[in-house]
Amino acid sequence: MDNDELARALGQYVRTRRVQLGLTQRQVKEHLGFSAQFLGRIEKGQAMVPEEALITLINVLGLDRAELENIFIGANKRHIAQLFQKAQQKSSGGVSSNSGEGTLSTGLGDPRSFLVDNQLQ
Repeated sequence: MDNDELARALGQYVRTRRVQLGLTQRQVKEHLGFSAQFLGRIEKGQAMVPEEALITLINVLGLDRAELENIFIGANKRHIAQLFQKAQQKSSGGVSSNSGEGTLSTGLGDPRSFLVDNQLQ
């Protein structure tokens, strides 16, 4: 997953929710145990929210589970799409997208046998 993209989306959501509640960064940071400056970096997408802080933010800001899931799922889907794009670019010849189903035809046969035959030692 692209952590920069996830950090931006998550930070934007945290900031939006904080502002909706009429809270300052100072008020929120008191619950988190780190500086308002670090919270500012999180809200700008310049730092990832540590897991313990995210748990606290869920409670303090009443973050919505469905919205958080959408942020994480969206970032994961975009990351997977990027991986497939890079795999297609890296592969030489015989690459097709297989009707948009998200699989690659590499001309290497069964991917499982390819992996077994080419294990890293």
